[in-house]
Amino acid sequence: MSQRSLFRAWARPATGLLACFFLALPVASASADDDPAPTAVHVLRAQRDGQIDLKARGNGPDRVKLEIRNNTAQRLKVVLPPGLVASSVTSQAGGGGFQSMGLGTPTNRAGSFGQFQPTTREEGFRSVPLASPDVQPGVVVPAGGSVDFLLPSVCLNYGIPTPTPHDIFRLMDVDDFTADVRARKALRSLATLGTSQTVAQAVAWSVFNGLTLDQLLNQPVAQMNFHEVALAGRFIDALDHSLGRSDLVDLDSVNEGRLFVRILGEGATEKDARRLNEELDGVRLLGLKAQTVSDSGNPVAAPASLLVVVQLTGTQPGQTKAKLALRVKAIDGSWRQLGQFILTTDSYAGDLSASDFAVDLDRKIARSFVSAKLALRGNTSTTFKLENRLPMSLATVVLNAGPEGRTAPITLEGLGIGPMRTTQVTVPAMRATVERVELNGL
Repeated sequence: MSQRSLFRAWARPATGLLACFFLALPVASASADDDPAPTAVHVLRAQRDGQIDLKARGNGPDRVKLEIRNNTAQRLKVVLPPGLVASSVTSQAGGGGFQSMGLGTPTNRAGSFGQFQPTTREEGFRSVPLASPDVQPGVVVPAGGSVDFLLPSVCLNYGIPTPTPHDIFRLMDVDDFTADVRARKALRSLATLGTSQTVAQAVAWSVFNGLTLDQLLNQPVAQMNFHEVALAGRFIDALDHSLGRSDLVDLDSVNEGRLFVRILGEGATEKDARRLNEELDGVRLLGLKAQTVSDSGNPVAAPASLLVVVQLTGTQPGQTKAKLALRVKAIDGSWRQLGQFILTTDSYAGDLSASDFAVDLDRKIARSFVSAKLALRGNTSTTFKLENRLPMSLATVVLNAGPEGRTAPITLEGLGIGPMRTTQVTVPAMRATVERVELNGL
């Protein structure tokens, strides 16, 4: 399989990967050999109707422990929809007590938050409708049995003590927790679109507790880098511009004007640089829609935007060379250089198409800013540490797990690795190198 064929096949996950990728929870899967299929029930309705008993306990600043007992004679898939809150009645009322927590989804990895489900249905996104409980993330509980697991969470009461295992919550929908429409929409959207846990926490403290971006950068409770705070600010802008128009923040509004590309050339490459600059407009790069710019200055953009500058330096039959630079619009309004690299394609500039060039750019940026380092080798699988040096959270990483000279793509989705953060993934392969990454703008 060629490298470009690998790029086109990136959306096909490796068989058996999910068993290694998600947390070790009894999460319902369309491929599970379950007979009969478990009955899907909404967690709050099932608790109200006596189908389940539910306990939610504190587990530090970014986790809530849930215990679910099935009171019926059939297997249940207990669905936990976006927008759930583990509520401390005392902290909700504003006097003492401990934090209330906004909840993520049971399929999240450590460090991520939400379902990573686009709210738009354009071509190229891998998405399924979430209206039916049968396709929503859920936890399977055996008949008459019980399960317990940890859910990612964000604190909703800045300055109030962190919950401990001795603290018991009451689970509720965010609509019943607060009358603030803006806060309701923020939590439900974060739990749907997906991001890193730190970005979600920054949004929560801003929307629920009124912290400014400067205060978020300087607060002593949770370490946040300026990329994470900039992403939170970007989401909050999209939230405020969409109030009253929809139930969720539209992912397109978050991603509008996020990634700019400028292709430059001189002499023999000038004509092809202009052509590629025009053809790349609207092409997806790093999962975001590229917007090309032709002038020499930096584009007008909000913080947490990327600029890819490519200078074609020479071409000959079967090869084109270029200098590649990546810049980010920082939270203070300046453009900061992230790195410079040499890019080599396997085509003459006159034969190079925009789609093939996007493949080469994707691969070069991915390998330059995201690494997979060996952490632990087992008999049938290997654990790698993924490091993200891009200024946005990684939603998807495609690894090449084939031996030398061969390709075997493994797609890791819903990662939520924040900027300048790392996480560990276990894959059914002995080796792996980064092939491609996808950002969802958060």
